Amino acid sequence: MCGIVGYVGGQEAWPIIYEGLRRLEYRGYDSAGIAVVDPHGDIQLRKTVGKVSGLERTGEHPNGSVGLGHTRWASVGVISEPNAHPLDSHELGHPNHPYVAAVLNGDIDNYADLIELHDLEVAPEITTDAKIVPTLLSRKLTTGSENIEAFRTTVSAFEGSMAIVSHCADE
Repeated sequence: MCGIVGYVGGQEAWPIIYEGLRRLEYRGYDSAGIAVVDPHGDIQLRKTVGKVSGLERTGEHPNGSVGLGHTRWASVGVISEPNAHPLDSHELGHPNHPYVAAVLNGDIDNYADLIELHDLEVAPEITTDAKIVPTLLSRKLTTGSENIEAFRTTVSAFEGSMAIVSHCADE
């Protein structure tokens, strides 16, 4: 079962999110990831296949007081580091759009229809339904929508049962 941990506060986000993910390990999962907004406003992403402890081997922990983490149980798409969450709009092939990171628990049943409807091109190695979240959010933000309104509009098009957490590097 997937798990989501988020943090916004005055402390370093990484250790809080990491510990939260470790506490969710008993639920079962196949990959994990953490995205932290660094002091420059960029999203620093670390992902691993397997245990949460694998995040310790992904390099230096990013500094920042805002972040989100996820443990994934693959229901759509293969178990791979590119499919691990958080997914972000830049890794999905949209470097000119606002930088959005997102996690998804559950399933977006109509994601293939939405990809076709919006004529989206996304990184082919990412095969999960969650790729639609940061892709459509970042696209909506390019139209000048505020973050909350972009989120509401984007997720209102999704069909299925899900929980979604996202963060835009601009906020």
